[in-house]
Amino acid sequence: MQSQAYRITGFAAVMGAVGFMVRWIQSMKIYDEATGLADRGAPINFWVIGILVVTLAALAVWTFRLRRFVPARDFRALAGRGIVYRIVGCFAGGVLALSGAVLLVTAGRYAAPVLQRILAVLQLLGGVSAVLLTANADDPEKAGMRRAASVALVLFGCMFMVTVYKANAANPVVWSFAPEILALCTSTLALYYAAGYQFGQPKPFCGIFFSQAGVFLCMICVIDQGLTPAAAAYASLALLLGMYGFVQTENLARPEA
Repeated sequence: MQSQAYRITGFAAVMGAVGFMVRWIQSMKIYDEATGLADRGAPINFWVIGILVVTLAALAVWTFRLRRFVPARDFRALAGRGIVYRIVGCFAGGVLALSGAVLLVTAGRYAAPVLQRILAVLQLLGGVSAVLLTANADDPEKAGMRRAASVALVLFGCMFMVTVYKANAANPVVWSFAPEILALCTSTLALYYAAGYQFGQPKPFCGIFFSQAGVFLCMICVIDQGLTPAAAAYASLALLLGMYGFVQTENLARPEA
C-alpha cells in the first residue's frame, strides 16, 4: 500500500504548508489597525477555520476508506522498509532531543521556569525514545525498551500540552494558542495509538488518522513560535508523525479473495 501511504501523507504535508501560510497571514491581519486589538470577526479567521475543517474531514474520510484493507496489528506495523525510514526517524528524534536540551538551558527565560525544565527533560527523553524506537522497530527482543520509549513520548506530549495551556491560561486572544492545543491533543493521541502496538492493543485506523492530522496541525503551529525550542519540537513532531502515519498505511494489506 505504498502508493496510498504517499498520497495521504503528501496530502497532510501539503495542507500543512497551506495552513502554515494562512496562519502567518492571520498573525498579521487579525489585529484591528485602529485599536491594535484582535478582531474576532476578521475574514482571515474564517479561512483558517475552513482549512482546518476541510482538511480534518478529508483525512477522516480517507482513513475510513482505508478500512477495506487489512492492517498489521503487531509492533512491526511501525517498522519501515528501508534506510530512509531510519534516517527520518532518527533525525526527528535527534532534533526533538536537541531542542529539549536547549530548552533545559534557557528555561529561566520563560514564565514558570520549573514547568519548562520538566518539559525540557521529557522533551529530551522523548527525542532519545524516538531514536530508539526507530532503530529497534523490528527487533522482537527489544519489546520492553520499545514500551518504555513509547510511554516516554506520550508523557512528553501530555506535558507539552499542559505547559502551553498554563502559559496561555490568561491570554484573551484564543486564536493565538487554540491551534497549538488542538495540535498537541491530536499529536498526543497519535503517539498513544502508536504505543498501542507495543502493548498488544493496536487501533490502526485511529493511529493513521491522528498521525496524519498531527502532521497537518503541527506544521501550522511552527509559524507561531519563531526560532525557539517549541518550534523545533513542533517540526520534529510533524516529521515523526508523518513517518508513523506513512508506515502504518504502507503496512496495510489487501484482503485475501
